[in-house]
Amino acid sequence: MLEIARNSCEGNSHNLPNQAGFKPNCIKKSQKRNKPLPTFSLPAVRAPSSYGEIEQMFKEVAKIDDSVGYFRDMPQKNYQKIIKEIVNKKTMTCEDTAEDNPLAIIINKNDLGIPMKKLRLSYKEVFFEECYDIIEENEPEFVTDLEEYDENKITSLDYIYRHNVITNKYYSASQVKKDLETLIKNKMLHTQSDCERIYIRAFWKEAKKVLEESDIKIRASVLLDWNEAIKVNYLAAKVNGPWFKGEYASRKYEIIEDYVTLDNGETYKRLATSKKGHCNGIDCDSFDNLGPYDLRSGTWISENSDRKEKVECSNDCACSPDHCLNRQLSKSQGPKLGLDVVEKPSWGFDVYTYRSILGYIMHPITADSYYFIGTILPKAINSVASNNWDIRESLKLIINDRDNIFTLRHKRYSQGLLNAISSISEIIGSEAALSVFKIHPKGTGVFCLRKEGISRNSLIVEYVGELYSPALWFEKQDVIKHFNNSMKNSVNATESVPDFYNIMLERHYDDPEGYDVLIIDPIVKGSFGSRLSHSCSPNCGTVTMISEGKYTIGIYALNNISYLDELTFDYNSFTESKEEHLQSVCLCSSSICRGYYLAFAQNSSNSGYSFSFLHRKSSIIKASYGQFSKEDLEICSKYHIRSAILNKSPEWLKVWISLTVRDIDLEINLLGSEIEKKIALDARLQNLAITIDKIKYCLSKTSLHMPIRVLTSEQALDYIWGNESKSVKNQLLELQQRFSLNILDLLREDIYELDSARRQLLKIRDKLRIELPTRWIGAGIADMIHLIAYTQTFYKENKYESFESDLITIHPCEVSKSLTEEVNKTTHKKKYSSYYVHGLLNGWYKQCVEKPNAVLASEKRGTVTLSSINGACDLEYCINIRNILLKHLRKRPSSPWPIKKNKSPWSNYSNPAKVFGSPMLDCFYSDPEALNRCLNDIDKVESECTIPHYFSPSNVIN
Repeated sequence: MLEIARNSCEGNSHNLPNQAGFKPNCIKKSQKRNKPLPTFSLPAVRAPSSYGEIEQMFKEVAKIDDSVGYFRDMPQKNYQKIIKEIVNKKTMTCEDTAEDNPLAIIINKNDLGIPMKKLRLSYKEVFFEECYDIIEENEPEFVTDLEEYDENKITSLDYIYRHNVITNKYYSASQVKKDLETLIKNKMLHTQSDCERIYIRAFWKEAKKVLEESDIKIRASVLLDWNEAIKVNYLAAKVNGPWFKGEYASRKYEIIEDYVTLDNGETYKRLATSKKGHCNGIDCDSFDNLGPYDLRSGTWISENSDRKEKVECSNDCACSPDHCLNRQLSKSQGPKLGLDVVEKPSWGFDVYTYRSILGYIMHPITADSYYFIGTILPKAINSVASNNWDIRESLKLIINDRDNIFTLRHKRYSQGLLNAISSISEIIGSEAALSVFKIHPKGTGVFCLRKEGISRNSLIVEYVGELYSPALWFEKQDVIKHFNNSMKNSVNATESVPDFYNIMLERHYDDPEGYDVLIIDPIVKGSFGSRLSHSCSPNCGTVTMISEGKYTIGIYALNNISYLDELTFDYNSFTESKEEHLQSVCLCSSSICRGYYLAFAQNSSNSGYSFSFLHRKSSIIKASYGQFSKEDLEICSKYHIRSAILNKSPEWLKVWISLTVRDIDLEINLLGSEIEKKIALDARLQNLAITIDKIKYCLSKTSLHMPIRVLTSEQALDYIWGNESKSVKNQLLELQQRFSLNILDLLREDIYELDSARRQLLKIRDKLRIELPTRWIGAGIADMIHLIAYTQTFYKENKYESFESDLITIHPCEVSKSLTEEVNKTTHKKKYSSYYVHGLLNGWYKQCVEKPNAVLASEKRGTVTLSSINGACDLEYCINIRNILLKHLRKRPSSPWPIKKNKSPWSNYSNPAKVFGSPMLDCFYSDPEALNRCLNDIDKVESECTIPHYFSPSNVIN
């Protein structure tokens, strides 16, 4: 939560969760100013320095009153002298008249006398260091007319000071003057003598001089505060570009009551479960007993056993259907659209605006301040009939409320903010002033129309829509992404963040059939639940429930929701695109706003030793020749992978799943806290389930064969020394012919054993180094030959048939907003390459890649595909360049080889034989010391080298 404090006026703000504490020095020189900071890293919000000028001015005003004698630094003997001097001075000017000034009174000099103590404008000792709340203990919660009510409260200078000055209500001398005029009017109405009138009249004349003299300083201070606010908020997340002040068009959709599928109901069947309710009839007749729902753990904290397991009560329970409140989904209970809730354009503000408001909110800063900014103000913004973009309209709406929707506290907060904006506007103009208080359209939102509100823990609505398997969902998203990119190039459309309506339905971990994932897309067909806005501090939450034997998602109220409140839930969405993340500026207006509704998940967070490229590749090779054992089944079941995912999986895929689950097990056990473990496990299992579904979909379109084929010793010999044009020997012959290398005699020898062929490669290696020690076609190719000779396992990738998807319909509402007007409903197909499955297996832990086979191809370079022999160029390969490569092999064996300008002669990775393997892969697959031995022998002559045995699984078939 954002935090601000000032001297003794901190209230309880230091006990509140904060995003940034209050500090006078707000920007560090070391901070980069070219990109937004995370909200929790932002500099502190600054309290207005104009407060000090206004307080000092008010002290000067107070000194004019004879309460000056009550200032503790004033000598007692000077009381009467000062009072007489003030009164004598005042009597010389008391006959001024001004017909337009209702305070002007004609007074006769003969009626003068020394004022008595009872005539003082202040009746209490003034303590300038004290800070009072803006609401007194005995004040009413609601008032109809704020101006009239507050004017009647102004009865002394002390009241103005304690409740208006030190609470930061004023931002100009004229605002102070207005309340002082009210005080003077009230005093004049109750005067008993001309003496009193003279005293009051004289006081007012002197006070106005102080106000006029202070005006310039206050205006300068207000301007300084405004500039400081811009400076301190510079790195806060905010909407950039021209300020759009209109409403976004609402996207039409068809209202449905149950899930619909596009695959003849096959995906719908995956909603079925044998998990059922069995409560004992206790604690399901009260919403209080059914919750709350804990977002962090994803569970109901309930006394009811079924609710705790996220299952609705059923006919097998002991509870009465008429009184049970844990059956709202099956009974289709919940607020009704148009009666209890309404869809309408929604507005909000970003962290930048939030911090600007916090900087000008009345003091002391307490939980009430944050509640006003994050809850009450957005309610007013969305209740304004027009010009919602103008924060002044919502502030006026609160102040003028006569329906007891907004409290006295809310009205006073609003008046203070309105004073700040008015003062800034007088100095720099309203357009510039409002630029730090921008309100933005969010799209369509859902708002509560029930006067009595919506109860906590009750159902809002079932989140229904078109139901997709992960494979078909991501297939469609890839088509939409491809379409968006092609259209942007043709119509010069601007970048925009896609709308988010889809949500994942995940089977419970404790389901007898195990975990699985489906996707609900309500953009075309759905319920009003899909139109709820995102909030980082939501009042609703989505819960995967079981009702009547099938899974569904319900939206439930996390808190009591009041009349006119917007219903929101946390989208919990992320992207691996930095650009998309920075465009997704959050407008939830919450005090704990994260700044962006799309979290940025860097690729590095999805990797690690257990999931390095060569480790993953070795798992694929092992799976291709493995058998799914009882131990494999047990480790899968431990991590909730059961029949829902394993069914229809070929043997090799089951083995791969078990190996990957073991990697997940290793990673989870290395983490520290339980929350870290849960977050990591949830992410890994979700991505694994999605990938498996994609793989099974592709296999159903092609064949079930294993993805890898390991070469036998005979096949490896043929690859190294065979007569095929793509063999290593013939590639070297081609290189020899191009550059007239002195290795022809070695290449002409007949060899019939694998180890002999590998030794022959080392002899060629030695000769190339002697002939061309600093050229890539000599010493460089020699190093490549050495790596080939020391490789213990070679493999080929079994191709799958390429295919096209069925026709996919794209609706205008599904494309980028900037393209909506450019397209009508259209159909497209997705093309799957022969190596798409290989790419999925390799990159199973992330889903944002449209062409995983392309990523796989890039990760092979230098790891399992060595630099081309017959495609080599005559480039420099001095000792420094060679050291770059050797250092990389030792430090980062699983990473593609480095590309550096004029220092990467190995950058050609053409592989005509389509044979893969390297000592680096051997380290992960069969021999952890393979690479060390290879590199230790790399500079030894052939006779001193110890070539390792060739390794292939026992069940490899020729």
